[in-house]
Amino acid sequence: MITLLHLSDLHLGWQPKFLGAKAAERAEERNQLLKKAVAVALNPSHKVDVVIIAGDLFEHHSPDAPLVEAVLQQLSHLTQQGKLLLTVPGNHDEISYRDSVYRLYADRWPGLLVTAPEPSHVGSRVIRGEAIHFYSVAYTGGITKCGAPLTNLPRLESAGFHVGVFHGSLDCPVTWRSLPLASNSLAIAKYDYIALGHFHQAKAARVGNGVAAYCGATMSKGFDDLGTGVVQLVELSAGRVELRTVPILSRPQKVMEMPLDGLTEAEVDEYLATMKDEQAIVRLVLSGTAAPGVQSAKVAALAQSLFYHCEVVDNSDEFSVSYLEEVGREMSVRGFFVKGLLTEAMGTPLVEEKELLFQAMRRGLRAFKGGH
Repeated sequence: MITLLHLSDLHLGWQPKFLGAKAAERAEERNQLLKKAVAVALNPSHKVDVVIIAGDLFEHHSPDAPLVEAVLQQLSHLTQQGKLLLTVPGNHDEISYRDSVYRLYADRWPGLLVTAPEPSHVGSRVIRGEAIHFYSVAYTGGITKCGAPLTNLPRLESAGFHVGVFHGSLDCPVTWRSLPLASNSLAIAKYDYIALGHFHQAKAARVGNGVAAYCGATMSKGFDDLGTGVVQLVELSAGRVELRTVPILSRPQKVMEMPLDGLTEAEVDEYLATMKDEQAIVRLVLSGTAAPGVQSAKVAALAQSLFYHCEVVDNSDEFSVSYLEEVGREMSVRGFFVKGLLTEAMGTPLVEEKELLFQAMRRGLRAFKGGH
């Protein structure tokens, strides 16, 4: 059996500007991601033989020199410990440019660095007595043909495992700066495993007799681009490809929803307290209908103090008494509906009856808006 560590889309050097004063700290946390992945590869319990970087190791084709030096040092640890390293440029860290990191540091890059502008056999090794062959391409503007999905993919007529490594879009419409790939062409190539990069969500599928997989981006970027929190191991043995993941400890980033329906002001405070996580980067989505006295602006202000960073999205309906009085003055069916129930609600001394009347108004107003 041969074990691969499949990485992609680390995007080292990315700046999370939405974090404001905390952006530099978060950027450094991202830059430590490779070090954590290397630690997984060097952990004897995982028995990693090969490390594949399937594109977008860096956020930019010309990252800062100190970052590049730190990366070279980490990658050298792999090769010094006998691990085979294969690095493929992506579209963020494209090799096309004269000042591309992969051109300027080509002579110092550890392991196999893919520079071929067309799909090629890029190397073979014998590991644990079994041969393994690699095929890849480094997208190069003006040279790599990408107007249609790649065809005529290479494959040696040799025994062993055959692994394709591509940074591109599988079975998607052809777009600018995206290397198009098609399952039928990959199936014809008869690769045992296709290590993919470019899409940040992890997914895998059978392609012919092999498996094609995006390992996903380990660390989140924005809230619409959440990371997997893991790295992917691939175990190759005769007639079998098995994927498993290893968690990577990092600052949590998540989207959380807080439904306000039926919560009093005190209950809102208690609910928020249970969500507190001073290490987390959070988007808090307020939903439902706020009860009278519950102000979404106040909820948002309190939430800011409970997390490392909190972005509040207010999707709630806030029906204050003043708002309901304003609606009740409308000369419309909606206005007459609200005016009657509001008059009754303000006149009853019974708390439960008052809440039922307010609930009826909330539901009625949602129905008038076309909601449920």
